[in-house]
Amino acid sequence: MTKMPAFHRLIFKKIECKYAFDFIKRDWKAILKEAGFDNFNEHLYLKKYVRLLKAVKTKKINLLSDKKQMNMNNILKEQIENTIASVMHPAIDLSLITLGLVKDVKVTDEKAEVTFAFPFPNIPIGEQLINSVKLPVTNLGVAFDYQVVIMTEEEKQKFLQLEASAWKGM
Repeated sequence: MTKMPAFHRLIFKKIECKYAFDFIKRDWKAILKEAGFDNFNEHLYLKKYVRLLKAVKTKKINLLSDKKQMNMNNILKEQIENTIASVMHPAIDLSLITLGLVKDVKVTDEKAEVTFAFPFPNIPIGEQLINSVKLPVTNLGVAFDYQVVIMTEEEKQKFLQLEASAWKGM
């Protein structure tokens, strides 16, 4: 898979291209060739690339069918879930998902909505945990939104047991 360079992510944010994640999964030069651009000098490439993204945004061209679009949504969801699954707690040697701190992940269009379940209200590292998930998700070119809920008593007991067994300290 071709990783999206930083300046491409900036372009996506500036023009808010609806199909940004489609381009993550494809070869950049092949996309430009499909649109009829053959010169790949860096400055021309960027200029033509922006023009191509604007054309996609205004739906003047459609690079993917609806079926492929749905397939890309599934791939994006899987990629986001795998990314979140690798995020570890800073003081406990387990992932946030294993600990039950990430309760749910919903992916719609280009937006990931994550539900965090904290054992207590106003935990000191709450923002740090949220940002540890937000950063890798937004690096995929996906908008991030979240909500925080408090764990049920059963979830809290499971969390405290896991915490005691895998504590490494900060």
